[in-house]
Amino acid sequence: MTGVMLGVGRAIGEAMAIILVAGNAVQFPQLLEPVRFLTTGVVLEMGYAEGLHMDALFSIGFVLFVFILLINSAFKYFIRKAGAKFE
Repeated sequence: MTGVMLGVGRAIGEAMAIILVAGNAVQFPQLLEPVRFLTTGVVLEMGYAEGLHMDALFSIGFVLFVFILLINSAFKYFIRKAGAKFE
């Protein structure tokens, strides 16, 4: 339970930091212009979402989950490969 609480707190904290740094503008990303990241979109819109909008937000969360899972798997693979090289 502690791990879940820490994970949720970290996710919300990082999303809030991104909101403040990136400018929180809903628009197509341009170079050096304010943007809204996926995590901030979910955090800001979940309170009033319903129906298809909520489904879209959950889909964004699933895409983020899969992306992080792939990144962690790749790092774990490279760490194991590098560790085997030095044994």
